[in-house]
Amino acid sequence: MNIGRRMTIGFTILIALCIVIGVIGIVQINSLSASIDQLTETDMVTTDYVMETKYDIQQMLLLIHKYEDGETEGAKTAFSEAYNDAISRISTLIGLQPSHKVGLENLDGLVDQMFNLTNGSGGIFDRVDSYFLRQAEILAEDDRIDEDLDKLISYQTDSAMIFNATAVKYDLEHQILITFQFFSADNASERTLLRSEFNTAITEFDSHIDAVINNGNATSLANSIETWHNTNFLVLVMTPETGLFDTVDGLHARDENVEEIYEQVDAYLGEGEQGLETLINVVITQHIEAARLTATTALIISITIIIIAVVAGIAVAVPTVRGIVRVTRNMERVLKAGSETSISVSNIATELAASSNEVNAASEEIASTTQEVSQNTQGQVDSLVEISKMANNISSLSHEI
Repeated sequence: MNIGRRMTIGFTILIALCIVIGVIGIVQINSLSASIDQLTETDMVTTDYVMETKYDIQQMLLLIHKYEDGETEGAKTAFSEAYNDAISRISTLIGLQPSHKVGLENLDGLVDQMFNLTNGSGGIFDRVDSYFLRQAEILAEDDRIDEDLDKLISYQTDSAMIFNATAVKYDLEHQILITFQFFSADNASERTLLRSEFNTAITEFDSHIDAVINNGNATSLANSIETWHNTNFLVLVMTPETGLFDTVDGLHARDENVEEIYEQVDAYLGEGEQGLETLINVVITQHIEAARLTATTALIISITIIIIAVVAGIAVAVPTVRGIVRVTRNMERVLKAGSETSISVSNIATELAASSNEVNAASEEIASTTQEVSQNTQGQVDSLVEISKMANNISSLSHEI
């Protein structure tokens, strides 16, 4: 096989391998790009939205507790903003993770329940407002009746009646204290005990005020205090639905519902075995491994093809180079032989030139000799012509004679 054909085949193979490397590289880059896009545009965004949704819902719960603690300024607006942000992000998550659509829609419903239990009519915010309003009204009534109670005590002269009148004031203060304790009670059982304690305090109040009415002084004042207690004070505390006790019971019931809902939300969004964050992290890990595998595969394939190309290049180049070296050596030999021949020819040409010069000199001598001979011959010819003429004359004369 000549060198030109061998080089043509070799470069054809190398070009083909380069094309294969390019095609494989493009395919692998596209695959890796798709994996990276999945990670950056879906998985990482999903993780961010899950964390932000958890934060928004935590903010909702935190604002509820702050509101219950009396930090009401701006809380409703902030609560609505956190709710709207959470709902918006859940909607985005449904678009990002359609495989989790059912769970995310359920999450959306849970967040709606939290909002309605808190900010809806008769919700936690309304009941907290009602509680503080009732408590303020109770304290105002206490301030209004306090002077009458002091007067009632001062009007009594009998020690037993002084005790009863003083006990009336104590019983009322005890009832007011229970209204404060009722709000901060940890559970329904504790509130039930406080209701029972409040009823006992009412019984004791009635017993002591009746004793003053029946046996003490300022009975009309005692009657007005008893009437105030039944128609003003107890109405604020014990009226169904709107009284302080029912308001607080409803508040805590809704608060417990919100806490239960939050536990479900946290379990769904959290890091538990079936939590969305855990499931997303598993998917992200899978996508990262897939991207890593794609990159590794691309690297291995590229290195393999490059090795094949190098080997093929060596396989083509080595005999080609050997052929070129062989041809070069042959050409050197030919050139060397040609050079030696050229030198010999040059020497021969020089000798021939010298011989030619000698021949030219000899030719000149021959030409000179020939010219002399020619001249001699011409003279002889002229002599012969003369002789011929003389002969002709003699012949003419002889005829005449």
